[in-house]
Amino acid sequence: MSDWQDQVETERVVFTNADGFELIGALDRPKGRKPHAYTVFSHCFTCSKQFKAAVYLGRELAARGIAMMRFDFPGLGDSEGDFSQTTFTGYVQDIERAAGFLRKQYESPRALIGHSLGGAASLRAANRIESVELVVTLAATAYPGRLGSRLMSAREEADATGLGRLRVQGRSFQLRREFFDDLARSSLEETVRGLRPSLLVIHAPDDETVPYRYAETLLAWAGEKADHLKMDGAAHMYGNREHVETIAGAIAERIPG
Repeated sequence: MSDWQDQVETERVVFTNADGFELIGALDRPKGRKPHAYTVFSHCFTCSKQFKAAVYLGRELAARGIAMMRFDFPGLGDSEGDFSQTTFTGYVQDIERAAGFLRKQYESPRALIGHSLGGAASLRAANRIESVELVVTLAATAYPGRLGSRLMSAREEADATGLGRLRVQGRSFQLRREFFDDLARSSLEETVRGLRPSLLVIHAPDDETVPYRYAETLLAWAGEKADHLKMDGAAHMYGNREHVETIAGAIAERIPG
């Protein structure tokens, strides 16, 4: 495994989204040398920039000379905002703003990386960011509007009262009807079929949260522009450092210095 301590430094960064909220990020970059590329990482639904896989991946990429900015979506982690008012479309706009921040302060990102719903949002944002050459999805859904049982229950409550409740790993979240309406309109097929950058689809066959068949769908839509990495034993959250090291190596191969 990589020894991060002497190779990586992390800087706190702040940028403002389209709604005026300050979004807080962490920029992992190689220590004492200029990165040969910058990337933006988008976390999963209800996660944060500090979830284990994001931290591991940022450090593994930085050790390979690639800077990665991971940030909290509104109302999560350290960022301002009301989580109940967020939407999938808003996530896409936040990714664009993150890329714009890098362009102004450092260098335009060459890749977008996203986990789960963050992967779907990265796909939608990719064609809107001219500098992006590669999109990497980890356990991303092909159909944002297809809800699991817990989200379906929250949707029904939101339809009835305007606000649905969701519990994830002991935490309680509220979601407005607009969130679900926006997801229902967010088809990715046309987006992926017309994707300009290349695509790397990473998924675990035993993922019980987002089934592997969604990875196969994304690959079919993208055709020759796509490649895949089947992560046996990784489940959904990619908390194993060895798995993340493999993922970082695959990404680094596709972003040469």
